Amino acid sequence: MGWHLKFTNSRWGRTRGTGLAMSVSLNLLTIRETAAELRVSVATIERVRKRGDLPRVKVGYATRILRRDIENYIEAHRDGAA
Repeated sequence: MGWHLKFTNSRWGRTRGTGLAMSVSLNLLTIRETAAELRVSVATIERVRKRGDLPRVKVGYATRILRRDIENYIEAHRDGAA
């Protein structure tokens, strides 16, 4: 598992807080990143998550979504899916 530190500029809305972001090879996404990936609103992701259709990972106070859970959600909600 590789951890990579990268500096980001919080002024541009990338991160908040320290200005440091960690990318994890597990592909953990924020709620915003998940919404962007699926091209829906953050409110839609929150609704889907609260319904229990999209599992979350809690890291302290932060909520993250595994990329594979997003892929599973997409597969489960395709037209003609069993």
